[in-house]
Amino acid sequence: METFMTLNDLQINSGSALKILYETIKELLILYPNGLTNSEIAQKLELKSSHDNAQHDYLTYSLLGNMMKDGQVKKIKVKNKIIYVLS
Repeated sequence: METFMTLNDLQINSGSALKILYETIKELLILYPNGLTNSEIAQKLELKSSHDNAQHDYLTYSLLGNMMKDGQVKKIKVKNKIIYVLS
């Protein structure tokens, strides 16, 4: 008989995965102290996403938004690009 995970188990797993993603983005920005764009972060972490063949990278955009809200990351405008750097 097959066993299934409970909702609580799934929530714990997704929370752990999010923590890993946040830490990975922080480590990446340590390697690039001058900052990276959302697209560059998604590309370097192999998290590029597309919808109808258009690039959007919503996952990294959402993660960066949460990190800004928590004061871990800030965005700055450099010429015509938005760059994310550690706070």
